Amino acid sequence: MFTLIYASRDDFGFDGADLAELCAKSARKNEELSITGYLYYRHGQFFQYLEGERDAVVALMGQIRRDARHTIFSELQDETLQQRRFPDWSMRYIHPDGLMFEDAIAIQMKVLARSETSEAMSDRVWQTIDKLSELRAHL
Repeated sequence: MFTLIYASRDDFGFDGADLAELCAKSARKNEELSITGYLYYRHGQFFQYLEGERDAVVALMGQIRRDARHTIFSELQDETLQQRRFPDWSMRYIHPDGLMFEDAIAIQMKVLARSETSEAMSDRVWQTIDKLSELRAHL
């Protein structure tokens, strides 16, 4: 199983309706591609986690990179996942106002914002995602 996370800056000015539409379209497309994950948005920045077969995730990420509505500033990949962390989330939008785990995602975004991400920092991001996976039934 291949996993990828990225952080990007909103260049479009997304509002609540735009985010809802984006997530609905993404959920349909991800379901067709057997990709799961989540999207988090706050203060003009996106954080997205994707998991699935490598070719499908890489192809989708190519489309995401070409989307002019945002600018990707950091990316991490991992091919060691044995099973999905979020098997029932084709594209879950995690709303920051209702998230008890918000600080952890904020930390992930800060780590990804650094130009050089150390292995220890990358491990921290993946550990945080694992914890979020454990809590997903409560989100």
